Amino acid sequence: MDAKRNMCVLLIMFTLLAPAVSSSAVWEELQIYDYKLVPYIEFTYIELRPGDSTEAQRTILNRYNFSMENASLEMELYRYRTLRESLDPSNVRDPPIISDEGGQTFTVDLGNIGPNETASFAHPVLTTKKTPQATYLIRVALEFQANGTLYTMKSRGHFSSELWADAIANQSVEREVNGQNITTGGIDLDVLGVDGIMAETSITIYKPLSKIPLVIMAAITGFVGLAALVFYLQEEKNMFPQAEWAYQRIMGRWLITKLRVEEKLKKK
Repeated sequence: MDAKRNMCVLLIMFTLLAPAVSSSAVWEELQIYDYKLVPYIEFTYIELRPGDSTEAQRTILNRYNFSMENASLEMELYRYRTLRESLDPSNVRDPPIISDEGGQTFTVDLGNIGPNETASFAHPVLTTKKTPQATYLIRVALEFQANGTLYTMKSRGHFSSELWADAIANQSVEREVNGQNITTGGIDLDVLGVDGIMAETSITIYKPLSKIPLVIMAAITGFVGLAALVFYLQEEKNMFPQAEWAYQRIMGRWLITKLRVEEKLKKK
């Protein structure tokens, strides 16, 4: 009797707990695709001169109500862009380096990130004197597990223009998950083959403009403004008679010189 009673108790407990576990799994899966809850990466803006280097500090926030397990992140410098051209970094001499291994790809294992917790990481940004001035775009890919399922999220730079256009063709996109329809923020994730869209970042390499032309322009502007003020006060208020005398003297000499030059040219 005791053995049968214990068996019945175990069966009842299993029956009561099973729906709770299943319900939790459904809820987490629903949240995965909610674009408002996609993990947020705080990117610091990086601006360097050719030859300078720094260490970029980054943080990623898990906005879900469950843990992201075995999370890993990849960042890849994938585009050189100026006002005139857009190139693959492989076609550029000495592009920035963003990893300790000396390449344009950085990968980091973030481990488990709890609900509403952050994980921090850093990577180098190295340039040379020959690194061209431009904006270098960096795309992002994130992988993690939840409920034993592997999820992948990528940024815009991983998709071609044609594929992206197909994914955003509809203004409102819904996805069915466990019998429930959820919105994915107007992006068809099935077309892209991912579970979410991440934000991107960039690095700007530039040489600051010389201050000498600005100083010269400021001096000319100041001189012209001061001269205009003096002439106005002299004409309207009869002030600065010496300035008027100096102006008339300069103009007289200029006219005399001009006449002499014209006479010499006529004789030739």
